Amino acid sequence: KRAFIFVGRMIQKKGISCLAQAYRLYRSRVADPWSLVCYGRGPLGEMLENEPGVTVDGFVQPDQLPSKMANAACLVLPSVFEPWALVVQEAAAAGLLILASSAVGAVPHLVQDNYNGFVFDANDVEGLSRLMERVSLMSDAKLNSMAGASSSLARQFTPSRWADTLLEHAESARLGN
Repeated sequence: KRAFIFVGRMIQKKGISCLAQAYRLYRSRVADPWSLVCYGRGPLGEMLENEPGVTVDGFVQPDQLPSKMANAACLVLPSVFEPWALVVQEAAAAGLLILASSAVGAVPHLVQDNYNGFVFDANDVEGLSRLMERVSLMSDAKLNSMAGASSSLARQFTPSRWADTLLEHAESARLGN
């Protein structure tokens, strides 16, 4: 379970270049680096293919994602632009630590520094590399504690809460507010 996971399209706005560089730098700094498993397709996938320690497994169907996440300890999402990122919510629900850039819209709601993950600036290769190192050197107790914290944060977003929020926005729009 000591592995990083990336799930997303292999495109510029997902921070693929940052991910590839940061992972390479991370591997050069630690004696026993975690693997990085990437699920997704896109034109920048070649940046990660053939990198030592990286496996690119292509697109994964949504119903298979929980089993894929069960084989990792930490989601890495270095996006440059990301309005929400459902994958962050899915990773939190799966009990993963989360490393996400500040450009990810879900971060204020689902990632709290040193509670269930860490936030870094988009395109900060050095910062992401250091966070990967920090996470991979954590004790099992710390990893488990942060995993539990992720699950707790994910539980705030229930289907009924989403429905209530949608209805409130619809009512507000109807009233012209």
